[in-house]
Amino acid sequence: GTLTKIPSSMTDRELEAHVRKLKSEGKSPNAAARALKNARVVGDKAYRAIMKIYNKPVEFMISLMRSVRYGFRSFAGNLRKHTVQRGLDWLLGALKKAGYTPSETTFTLKTVLKFGQWALLTSWHRIGEKADRYMPAVVRHFGTKAGALIDWMKSQNFTLKDIWLRIKQVYRPSGKRMVEWLDDQGFSAIQIAKAAKDAVGAGARDAAKWLKARFTASETGQALVRAFNVGGEAATKALVYAGYTAKQAISWVWGKFSPGVNKAIKWLKAAGVSSKNIVSAIKDFSGVTGKKIVSGLKAAGYSATTTAHAVKDRLNASANKT
Repeated sequence: GTLTKIPSSMTDRELEAHVRKLKSEGKSPNAAARALKNARVVGDKAYRAIMKIYNKPVEFMISLMRSVRYGFRSFAGNLRKHTVQRGLDWLLGALKKAGYTPSETTFTLKTVLKFGQWALLTSWHRIGEKADRYMPAVVRHFGTKAGALIDWMKSQNFTLKDIWLRIKQVYRPSGKRMVEWLDDQGFSAIQIAKAAKDAVGAGARDAAKWLKARFTASETGQALVRAFNVGGEAATKALVYAGYTAKQAISWVWGKFSPGVNKAIKWLKAAGVSSKNIVSAIKDFSGVTGKKIVSGLKAAGYSATTTAHAVKDRLNASANKT
């Protein structure tokens, strides 16, 4: 039954028998820990019993750190040094089998807590969905910053797609924020665009909008071509949608696709750019004349009146002089 108090005469063996019974009833390590805590059994005695009976290092750590209110610190508060060492050896034994070799050599309580964090991270992709739901609580528990987590996953050769998915699971960032974090860790616009597509199914327009937080129109445009295989018109639309100016968007597109005046005007119009801003965007390109602009605006479907106003306003000339 439920343990409500611990007789002072209860031996470690008797306590282990009780924990074994809790385990046989389907109680998780966390539930067993809570039962012992309610019975005022904490610290070394509880830690040793649960550690021995459950004997699943990573699952044990996940369970005990699943919440800040009741987690590993509930036990760790008064662990004696030899128990810390014993627990650390036990945990590191499991990590060693997973190919993890810690660099720290000072085994303090703080180190155990730190190892607990990296133990979870090391085993995260091995455990899969079973661990995913605990990770937000774990990073809050340790105050882990997204940048540190991304840097660690990068060092462990996680794919960028997996990094995106894991960070999204833990921190719930916006696409823009994710780009900022990944850029801080040295990932390129092309890498990020491909990950956005593969991880969350982002399209070219959303990817461009997120990339604008850190990258130039040229860098974003190149990333869209590489990740989404977009053509000139789609690239123009995506860049304008993302918030780049018409001039910034068409300058890169002009150099990449060499569309000529008529196509450039057509693409900018399709992107929602006004006739006046179209004229401003392309008027300084080599070989572009007023007559070509007028011809291009008419070919794109603008009326003679709209064309005349756009040209007069932005070329500072009358339609008759073009």
